Parts: sequence; C-alpha cells; structure tokens
Amino acid sequence: MAILDALSPHLRIRNLLVQSAMAGVADLRFCSAAAKAGAGVVTLGGFNADEECYRAARLLARRRAEFVIRPEDLPSEIVRQASALKTYGPAVLVNLRMANPIAANIFQ
Repeated sequence: MAILDALSPHLRIRNLLVQSAMAGVADLRFCSAAAKAGAGVVTLGGFNADEECYRAARLLARRRAEFVIRPEDLPSEIVRQASALKTYGPAVLVNLRMANPIAANIFQ
C-alpha cells in the first residue's frame, strides 16, 4: 500500500475535532483512543524523516518518550499505523520532522 493511500490524501472529515501531533505521545495507541472518542482527524507523530533528526531523537529519547524509528523504516511504520487508525473512521495526518526538505520524498 502506498503511504499516501494509508493517510488521507483526499480528506473527508467527519467533524472538526482534531487531535494534534504531540511528540512522544501521538502514537497508534493514543490516536486510536482519540478516534474512538470521536476525533474527526488524528495526527500521528512527530516522526523523524531524515538521518539528522533521527540522531537528535535518539539523544532526546534518553530524557523523554520519543519515536525512534530509522528513516528507512518510517514509510512502512506510517502505513501500518495509519491503516489501523482508518478502521475507526478519522482522517489520518502525519507530523514529520526533517532537517532536509528532500526527506519528504518518502511520500513518493
């Protein structure tokens, strides 16, 4: 499944209740709870989309919860989480951190 298919490229929002991105918090479990509670939009992440941000997240993870997923594993992880969330009906967005805008190419 393409990563954009797993997200919501054509947003259909059931309501205006939006769960925002919260680093180290907005994972599949948290977003599932928000969706079950009625959120029309859930936001996964923030995820680190390039090597520079990944290295910084590994340092931060020593002091706080953080999503430490290797950039090359990120597309399949986003697809997995977003696909699971879509079963609850919300539009699914993803928050990415990147030091280099080229990292957005993971969506190609």
